[in-house]
Amino acid sequence: MTRASAVFTIPAGQSFVDALAAGLLRRFAEHPEKLAAATVLLPTRRACRALQAAFLRASAGKPLLLPRLLPLGDLDPEELLFEASFLGGSGAEAELPPPISTVQRQLLLAACILTRSQASSADEGRPEMSEDQAIRLAAELARLMDQVETEGLDFSALQELVPEDYAAHWQITLEFLSIVTEVWPKILSDLGCLGPAERRRRLAELQAAAWQSDPPAEPVIAAGSTGSIPATAKLLKTVAGLPQGSVVLPGLDQESDAETWAEIHRDPGHPQHGMAQLLDRLGVERAAVRPWAEGGVPQVDPARADFANLALRPPQATASWKERAAGVERERYNKALQDVQRVDCADSGEEALVIALLLRREVEQPGSTAALVTPDRDLARRVATALQRWNIEVDDSAGRSLATTPPGVFLRLTAEMVAERFAPVALLAALKHPLAAGGQPPAAFRRAVRALERAVLRGARPAAGLEGLRQALADSGAGDDLKAWFANLADRLASFAGALEHGAGHLGALVEAHIAASEALAASDTESGDARLWAGEAGEAAAGFVAELREAAGSTPVSRSLHYPAALEALMAGRAVRPRYGLHPQVAILGPLEARLQHADLLLLGGLNEGTWPGEVDPGPWLSRPMQKDFGLPLPERRIGLSAHDFLQGFCAPKVYLTRAERVEGTPSVPARWLRRIDALCDGLG
Repeated sequence: MTRASAVFTIPAGQSFVDALAAGLLRRFAEHPEKLAAATVLLPTRRACRALQAAFLRASAGKPLLLPRLLPLGDLDPEELLFEASFLGGSGAEAELPPPISTVQRQLLLAACILTRSQASSADEGRPEMSEDQAIRLAAELARLMDQVETEGLDFSALQELVPEDYAAHWQITLEFLSIVTEVWPKILSDLGCLGPAERRRRLAELQAAAWQSDPPAEPVIAAGSTGSIPATAKLLKTVAGLPQGSVVLPGLDQESDAETWAEIHRDPGHPQHGMAQLLDRLGVERAAVRPWAEGGVPQVDPARADFANLALRPPQATASWKERAAGVERERYNKALQDVQRVDCADSGEEALVIALLLRREVEQPGSTAALVTPDRDLARRVATALQRWNIEVDDSAGRSLATTPPGVFLRLTAEMVAERFAPVALLAALKHPLAAGGQPPAAFRRAVRALERAVLRGARPAAGLEGLRQALADSGAGDDLKAWFANLADRLASFAGALEHGAGHLGALVEAHIAASEALAASDTESGDARLWAGEAGEAAAGFVAELREAAGSTPVSRSLHYPAALEALMAGRAVRPRYGLHPQVAILGPLEARLQHADLLLLGGLNEGTWPGEVDPGPWLSRPMQKDFGLPLPERRIGLSAHDFLQGFCAPKVYLTRAERVEGTPSVPARWLRRIDALCDGLG
């Protein structure tokens, strides 16, 4: 049973981690050694690191025995990621099967999709789906499976949906989804594995059950989570019921009247909707929630949060705006909004440059910190590139896509080169990559590539394949040195070319031939190919991906129609590389979820356009909105509410810039709904 006195909140105008650290130090001031026995649950790993830094600030650099910090989730609000020690050594984790790897799941689902597609194509006379298309579709299906497993639903409930209630193409989709109701459970059973989201949900449920049956004697504090995942909400309820358990909510609105709060319950797009649902699950009245830290932590004028909550009220409750039109309210809000600036830029390039200049100016102040918060990956990349002009390597929480790193690009280019049978553009793109050396000094290798280009690639196009290039060299009258160089190059690539042209039988054999050719092409006169290709953080990430691919692809059959480069790119999608060292300590680029608990003197909320932040409400390719509702999945609008809460938390930072581009890729954009509501309230208040 939840103890109402165990639920607290930290207002949006306070640095969450600083207030949390100050409150913990105050609670354990008389017995600081007991702080080390406490456990603090936070939403992400980055939040754990931020709390460590907050403890350092609160203690003025003095050494402390910190509590155990564990992340409830890792970067994605739809996922949970627990430490192996989280179950307190109870051995419950060992009872669960291991999670299936991402690549293996994607390949197995793609095989199921291809089998079903081939059967339906034969019956209906449609062209068959290609394997790379099936791999991309498998990634979407895996996301649906994760969502269903996270919510604790059962795919067998799909059979209860009445196909006649939906359009014909949705009836076909329901039949197609028999893959996950009939075929997939048997595959997992044979492998002895669980889906990643299913396993994480079960771990959370096991932990909740363990704490309910045997409450820990040490304090447990769950902080910063909005409980949008059912398993997380159940765990928070368990923590709130522990003798020394506490739940600390981020930015709960305690000023709205009862009528407005009732409207918030009915509006999934409102920033406080998730908090209202969580309080219902905890069985706690909003009035019973207490402030966590009474003082000692700087707080932005509470009128800022009051203004934001007023602006973002549900439409049915905006009539109260007239009540706030008195002069005293205008003065309060004018004062509270002095450090909030709005910047509308002409296009995305200008927005990125403005943000980079503001970040640079802020970090030139000793000890000052700044962060860009945006879900727009293109804007984040532009800003990071602009900051490099001033030798500022920014910490981007989302990292860099593996497919765009030098090893990832090199693997994709070598695959394209061979798949296109050494066409001139694909050939030169691969051979002019910085990692290409062909057993020679890189500079000498590039001179030979330029000689090959001049000799045979600037006139009539050679015949396809290595033999076509060899014949073109012979006809061009090139010197023996260039011919010997090309013979060495052809030897390094011949095995992969043969496997891709004549068929390798299994994807594993094709991957082995590709990696062997890539390492042979990357080798220099002083370093082996594997030493050059898999070096550094990007190389380590690429090596991890290749190892997982090798293990998963060993028994996957391939057809002659496989477009291997597209399949490789589809499997590589979503992989991120995050630098560990050499980053600027005062500046960061954060996603909205991660920024919720971070501390920064200047916060820039960028990309505030409809379709970007908030993102488009897309139900996905598998289930329509009515089907999702009937199945029991939360409506996509819930994501709008979570994004709105993250926006409101950022809006209440000490210094804030709100930025957007009026045109994105030449197309006029629409300001985010929150900006339009703020504009309307400002106009209404004069």
